[in-house]
Amino acid sequence: MQLPMINLNGTSREALLEQQCNAISYLRKAIQMLQQAAPNGRDYTPQGTPEGTAAYGRAAAEHRDRLDRLQSVMSELETIGEHLA
Repeated sequence: MQLPMINLNGTSREALLEQQCNAISYLRKAIQMLQQAAPNGRDYTPQGTPEGTAAYGRAAAEHRDRLDRLQSVMSELETIGEHLA
C-alpha cells in the first residue's frame, strides 16, 4: 500500500489524518447499516423449496462478501491513519 508522504507543498498531516478519520467513521456507519440489511431466509425460501434454500445461501454469501470488502477498505484507511499519526 502506498502511504502519503508529508511535505511542505502537500496537504498537512492534520488534514490528511482528519480525512482518514472521517472516512473511517462513515465506513463504520455503513458497515452497521449493511449488517442490519442482512438477508433473511424467509425472503429467499419460497415455501421451503430446496431452490429457495440455495438462493438464501447465495444471498448470505454475497452479503458477507460485501461486508468483507467494506471492512478491508476500513482496514486500509486505518493503516494510513496510523502512518499519519
